[in-house]
Amino acid sequence: MARLYHRLFYQLHCFFSDINQEGWEEWKALIFVNTLCILLVAEAGVWLLIFTGVGLSDEPLWVDGVLVGACTLGNYAFFLHEDRWQAYARQFRAEAAPQQRRAAWGAFAAVLAVLGSVAGAFYCMSRIDWGH
Repeated sequence: MARLYHRLFYQLHCFFSDINQEGWEEWKALIFVNTLCILLVAEAGVWLLIFTGVGLSDEPLWVDGVLVGACTLGNYAFFLHEDRWQAYARQFRAEAAPQQRRAAWGAFAAVLAVLGSVAGAFYCMSRIDWGH
């Protein structure tokens, strides 16, 4: 699972490198991965609200800040602290071109799956009659 997470980060890094090489590609990829994590936390909050009637919005605002901070610090420690992801990047660069293309499409599909699942969760929440 960690290898797949490194793969997603590497593919995002390559995407941002292809767009513009200005030296911030790692940070852009980290921000994108953090955004995906925060969306997954929000989705979990929506499903919690749908199934139990108790949501994350019922908690104080600092709880949301702690969740966002935990995602950010965890991703930083996992990817950028001591440049651990560089070892994975060397392995991924050594792969054949067809395998790299499949990995790029897989990363794209993972991003679309996260966005689609968040949209689906909010759609399900909109279909509930909260007036009862």
